[in-house]
Amino acid sequence: MKKQTVFLLISMVVLLAVSFVYAGEKPKPKAKTDEMASVKNWIAQTFPNMKTEEVSKSPIPGVYEIVGENGQIMYVHPGAKPKEGYLIFGEIWTTQGVSLTGKKREELMLAKLKDIPVKNAVKFGTGKKVVYAFTDPDCPYCRQAHQQLKEFSDKVTVYNIFIPFHQGADKKSMYVICSLDPTKALNELMSGALDRQEINLSDECIKKAKPIIDENMEYARKIGLRGTPLFYVDGKAYFGAQQIKQIVEGQ
Repeated sequence: MKKQTVFLLISMVVLLAVSFVYAGEKPKPKAKTDEMASVKNWIAQTFPNMKTEEVSKSPIPGVYEIVGENGQIMYVHPGAKPKEGYLIFGEIWTTQGVSLTGKKREELMLAKLKDIPVKNAVKFGTGKKVVYAFTDPDCPYCRQAHQQLKEFSDKVTVYNIFIPFHQGADKKSMYVICSLDPTKALNELMSGALDRQEINLSDECIKKAKPIIDENMEYARKIGLRGTPLFYVDGKAYFGAQQIKQIVEGQ
């Protein structure tokens, strides 16, 4: 009887100790991978034809950020079941006026800015700092930036890659590419000197230059570029003409 009592007491002590150990453990949070797997599964079932490169949490609880096949950014608020919920297009802005969608777009572009088609560029400047400029000849900010960069031509070497988004800008781009002195033609074009001049291209010029423009536009699509100017310098991306001083001074 005494042995049985001792055995029962020991068993109760062990059980109590085990209970305290488990009671002291904090519940494990749901794994993020499980959460994202659930969201991805919802997307796959709700939008079976949608191809995504990345799915992640957005700053808004319950809303998830999707990066599409071509770098397009959109958002979803999944429902309890497939086909329920919301697909959201647009940008998320902070109350301080910062576009979080824009910042994400820049991050994605920067990661893809590799294998730049330098062979298609028109080069000017003799400086040590190398600037890759993606410009549209009819973009006013591109023209403004070009004039500013010319002032620092002893400090920078610019590789100008035409991304003619504007209608008719491809023709002007091809004119420069086919010119005997492309740098001189680029300067004339960006100064506006050719705006009232009718540009006629020979079949030979079109045969030479159109594949170059097509390759540039495909590269722009690949990296998600939807506007100009874009400058790539020392591993950093700069958008807009207002940052030329930063580019030159390396800030």
